[in-house]
Amino acid sequence: MLVADWLVACYYRDMDIITNDKAADLIRNSNGKVFSVTFVKRSDGTLRQGRFRFGPSVNVGRVGGSAPYDFGSKRLIPVYRMAGDSSESDGKRRTIPIEGITKLTIEGKEYKVA
Repeated sequence: MLVADWLVACYYRDMDIITNDKAADLIRNSNGKVFSVTFVKRSDGTLRQGRFRFGPSVNVGRVGGSAPYDFGSKRLIPVYRMAGDSSESDGKRRTIPIEGITKLTIEGKEYKVA
């Protein structure tokens, strides 16, 4: 076993492994609670991490109307990025690609997403 493989195995040892769709279900059923997620951004492949909240107010467009596309058909989860994260995009609506989720922490439980 390579050292890198051993480190990954140790890091994820105490985490349950779930599918991307199960992670999306946990997020959608979070009832507005704050969660942390790590995901790969579709447009440029960078790894992103942040604290987010899912709820009814994140499902709207820029000026309060309906969003210009269907999030479900694009396999995106609309979220609100919590202020206080070290990023210039705090406190704004974002979308998370379901297939890009790699780690989820919700209600005190960490999950590896594969």
